[in-house]
Amino acid sequence: MRIDVSLLPALAAAFMLVFARIGAMVMLLPGLGESNIPVNIKLAIALLLTLVILPLHRNAYHIDMGSLTPMLVLMVHEIIIGIVLGATARVTLAALQVAGSVIAQQMGLGFVTAVDATQGQQGLLIGNFLSLLGITLLFATDSHHLVIAALNDSYAIFAPGELMSSGDVAALAIRAFAAAPAFCHD
Repeated sequence: MRIDVSLLPALAAAFMLVFARIGAMVMLLPGLGESNIPVNIKLAIALLLTLVILPLHRNAYHIDMGSLTPMLVLMVHEIIIGIVLGATARVTLAALQVAGSVIAQQMGLGFVTAVDATQGQQGLLIGNFLSLLGITLLFATDSHHLVIAALNDSYAIFAPGELMSSGDVAALAIRAFAAAPAFCHD
């Protein structure tokens, strides 16, 4: 019995690239990327998501195993995409902290601070409460499945190997920042 391993280097490279995008995103996601979550748990989540997403998008990666430079460029590209996606989710949830700060100032409770479990620093009590409530609702309503769907859809918007359009990234950032204050007022 003979096993053909000629596909293994390309598969390992595709796994590494998918993991780069997902790992960078998980590192910044609200709820999963917090400083009090152990690194082993973040790594396990990123590896599990990579194993789910890899079979769906492995053919999108056209990897030249002859040279290391294109592989490194593609790796940096995937990390940037993961950071953009994770930071967008983080900014959206940060609107709750800002809303809590505004509410605390209006109520005269602007001096009442506590340790913010999501940031690992001091924050206003009402802002901390709203942030934790938002993360709790994210998981209680199964909205974290939308994050996984967005990760899957990111391969249609930011295709591997194609030059990332700064217009798409700018449009994503503008929508996230524009929606954040509206989210605070609702």
